[in-house]
Amino acid sequence: MSKNIIVCADGTWNDPEQLDRGSLVPTNVVKIARALALAKAEGQEDIFYDLGVGTGKGLDRFMGGLTGNGLLHNIFECYHFIAERYQPGDKIFLFGFSRGAYTVRSLAGLIGQFGIDKALTNKALAQPKPTDPAQADKPAITTEDNRPQETSTTQANQSIDHLAQLRLAYKRLKAEQSDHVVSDYKSKHDCYEPHIEMIGVWDTVGSLGIPLLIPEWLLGKTVSERLSKWLLGNYRFLNVGLNSKVKAAYHALSIDENRRAFLPTLWDETSLQSHQCVKQVWFTGIHSNVGGGYADSGLSDNALLWMVEQAKQHGLKFSDSYLTRYTQADTFYGEIRDERTRWIKRVLFQKGIRNLEEICTKVGIVPVIAESAIERQKSVICKKPYKVSLPQKHHVEKGF
Repeated sequence: MSKNIIVCADGTWNDPEQLDRGSLVPTNVVKIARALALAKAEGQEDIFYDLGVGTGKGLDRFMGGLTGNGLLHNIFECYHFIAERYQPGDKIFLFGFSRGAYTVRSLAGLIGQFGIDKALTNKALAQPKPTDPAQADKPAITTEDNRPQETSTTQANQSIDHLAQLRLAYKRLKAEQSDHVVSDYKSKHDCYEPHIEMIGVWDTVGSLGIPLLIPEWLLGKTVSERLSKWLLGNYRFLNVGLNSKVKAAYHALSIDENRRAFLPTLWDETSLQSHQCVKQVWFTGIHSNVGGGYADSGLSDNALLWMVEQAKQHGLKFSDSYLTRYTQADTFYGEIRDERTRWIKRVLFQKGIRNLEEICTKVGIVPVIAESAIERQKSVICKKPYKVSLPQKHHVEKGF
């Protein structure tokens, strides 16, 4: 019997216990993982939640948040989780926000290019799990902290060795941009060639998958971009196209993000194959108004419920009771935050409104705007009217 293998990767400084204005504020990644786990649907017990980079303490928190240090570790943690469990016929689902979006998009590219090394299979984990009341107290969501460990030292060492070889090949591919790297790796490793059933992401930012490291005001736009790309070269996308092994991809994007360094990275739709489905929709609010993490989750819950509806079309089941209790979509009056209100953030991040038409033209698409973003502009019972400049030519995503 086949199963669903689900990876949920969070954004920078995001974790299930984060606070905003004194309240616990899970992101959409946390909410979607919990709603999947609580559904207790047969065949979708394999759920991995990956903490965002910069969720450690001290220097790790600072460097992870600033530079993306730890992203490669996260990508390979997620890969290992899938590789231990994957069997032919299984469906792979990937969800991510911000740098977690970068993580799962890079993970999909890694699997699409290199496949899944059969030597990493853990037979005990790869088998579908029978319903067992005695297992009810076990964690429904696997994390790096509670994931099962290899019982065999030999198997553990073999896994470490194979992951190290793949990591080296992946770095070589990024550096050399040559198909010979992939063919050389596959000549030495027996790999599955799975498809990815679905990728669902909220607001992937930065041409490298992360915002620019060097503020433009410090050294000028050209020098800042070049220096940032040199410092963060390991984290650039191999390409922004959708790998042919991915069946469907969904992207919820922020209309109102005003930090120039947070330019979104959309999927390029100019070379899609006939079997692939891509939807990239623009929602009201800034980065975390779309991906979640604020006390007022009215806007992000709308983007969450949109993603849930896409995932249901691919057979995933969610806990309706959880979504009813812990979502409060309010697209008319949900607060639009501004991350540039503090002086230090105004210094670090220059203002730059997203030009939807220009961004979408570069990847060969007409912008798709959430219906709620258009409706909100018609609301008159509010302190601050909502006005955004939408492209003349655009499509509308009804119902959200």
